[in-house]
Amino acid sequence: MKLFDEARSGAVRDAVHEVVATWPDVEAKPMMGCPGWRAKGALFASVIDQGVMLHTLPAEDRARVTSELGAQPFRPRPGRVVATWPVVPIAARHVSTLEPWLRRSYEAALVKAKTKAKAKTKAKAKPKKATARATARRKA
Repeated sequence: MKLFDEARSGAVRDAVHEVVATWPDVEAKPMMGCPGWRAKGALFASVIDQGVMLHTLPAEDRARVTSELGAQPFRPRPGRVVATWPVVPIAARHVSTLEPWLRRSYEAALVKAKTKAKAKTKAKAKPKKATARATARRKA
C-alpha cells in the first residue's frame, strides 16, 4: 500500500517543509516512502495522503489534536493502528495553522534525541568486565 502520492499530497509536503525547514537541527528525510522531518535524527513529522503525521507529540497533545483538529491514529494497513502517531487531515493552504503542533512534536523529538544520545554515551562509558582469560594474561 502506497502511503504518499506526489500528485495528491506534494503541495502539503511543500507547505510543511516551508514551516519546519528553518528550525535548528531539522533534516528532511523520507520514512516508509513518505516525506519526513527529523530533529537531530528523531522523526517528528511526515506527510501521507491522509494528512500530516505528528510522530512525537506527548499524550496530552495527541488528545488535543484529536479533539481540536480531528486527527485520527495512523493506520498503515487494515487491522494495524499506531495510536501514538496522529494524522491531521489538512489542505496545503492550512498547514500554517499546524505550526504550533509541529513545533511541539519537534521539541519532543529534540528531547528524545538528547535522551537517546545520553544513553548511548553512558553505554559507551561503561567499562567492560574483565574476563578470566584477560585477567590471567595481565597477571602473567
